This record gives sequence, C-alpha cells and structure tokens, in this order.
Amino acid sequence: MSTLVWNVDRMDVYTTLGTLTNCVSAIYWTCSGTDVDVNGNTISATQTGNCTVPYNADDPFIEYASLTQDTVLNWVWTYGSDQGIIESVVQDKLNDLMNPVVPAPLPW
Repeated sequence: MSTLVWNVDRMDVYTTLGTLTNCVSAIYWTCSGTDVDVNGNTISATQTGNCTVPYNADDPFIEYASLTQDTVLNWVWTYGSDQGIIESVVQDKLNDLMNPVVPAPLPW
C-alpha cells in the first residue's frame, strides 16, 4: 500500500494588500509517495506544483503566523490543484517504478 504525503514548500505573500499584511498570494507544494517493490526496495515518486491564492475581501483573513499546513493545503486543493488527480499521478509514477517497461532484445 502506497503512502502519500503532502507538504507546503514555500509561500509568497503580498507584504501589504490594503490594510492587510503578509497576505498569501502563491503556494508551492509537493505530493510525495513511497511504496515497497517486490524485491523489498523502497521506491518513491513526487509531483510538485503551485497555485495562486485569489484575494477575496469576503473571506475571513487569517494572520500569516496563525496559518497551519492543513489550512494552506485546503487552499491548494481549492484554488487549482485537484487532490485526487495529483495523488493519482503520483500513484501512477509509483506503479510505473514497480512494473517498469524496459526494452527487450528481439527474439531473432
């Protein structure tokens, strides 16, 4: 069974946006997966990306220092990085590593 882990690698902020400070404008993330192949070797695959966080004055503002990774990852999945699709991509990469397609010599 594969293990998938999401991480926030970096965030860009507007230093000031109206009366707000340190407003997140972009999030850079990584989804990593690990599994064990038939020989007992650990294999790994990753997918990286980023998304822009639109400012909406109607949304409650969370101070930068109060942000949690869970909150930020929910923004990632809300603003342009479909969690299910990304996890499928990482799983497909792991499957390809577990069952590689290799060139074979011609039988003649």
